[in-house]
Amino acid sequence: MGRRSHYAITKVSADLPAALVQQLDGWKGEIQGINRSRLISDLLRWALDRGAVDELYPECEFDHKHADAEADCGCHCVTC
Repeated sequence: MGRRSHYAITKVSADLPAALVQQLDGWKGEIQGINRSRLISDLLRWALDRGAVDELYPECEFDHKHADAEADCGCHCVTC
């Protein structure tokens, strides 16, 4: 998994509403052997594989290297 994908998964899981987490907890009770963090991780990976994260967090339109702390492009994408 790339650095951008790892960042997006971290960002999306931090943005999950409490109600969704509670709903996932309820489902977990019906699924033997799966804990909450594993279930959320699996769902996020499934979404990532289908491009959902790229739609929520698009790359910088200026094609800057956001891993570089010196990059100040002035855009407002999540990775800047």
